[in-house]
Amino acid sequence: MRWFSKVAPIMKRHRVILHLLILIQVSSSEKEILCPRGQSSEEINWDKLQGIWKDVIDIPTSLKPVTCWTYEDPSPNEMGFTVKIHKSNITSVSHEQTFVLQYKEKRPGVYTENDLIKDTSGLETILLTDDEILILVECYNEGWHAFVKSRDPHDINIGYLDRISTMLRSVGLSSPIMTLKNGCFEISDI
Repeated sequence: MRWFSKVAPIMKRHRVILHLLILIQVSSSEKEILCPRGQSSEEINWDKLQGIWKDVIDIPTSLKPVTCWTYEDPSPNEMGFTVKIHKSNITSVSHEQTFVLQYKEKRPGVYTENDLIKDTSGLETILLTDDEILILVECYNEGWHAFVKSRDPHDINIGYLDRISTMLRSVGLSSPIMTLKNGCFEISDI
């Protein structure tokens, strides 16, 4: 019994150290997502964003299945901004939806979806716009993905792609790949 009284405090210390190591590992694996700062609600000219914005480019590539997201009338509010969205799948008309999405400003220029149905805590969004191009950049643990919107798909040319690259570089992002979403253009636009 005497040997146990000498070993017990050592075992107790090892257990405490083990618990601390586990807590450190868990907390380090739950790191916060940090999107670069985009344009804050006050910096955006919301009047110039009114109207319909069509999905034209995904950066770097399109998510599968390819879905077209048309944004209509993004508008500021006390929490951040709202936007009416029409979502359609290129291969299936039966998957069309229209809904309003609320974005909440988490910190200046960085938004999160205020969605009560699904967990969007692992996602941050920034907006970049120059009144003719609207870019939503979604940041998550593994990286980022950008979705470029345009009022007129006919505007896409080398200069347009260069402007997109410049806007991304202004917040420290870049990609050598941009995927044109010509399947999202309406027949009248092609």
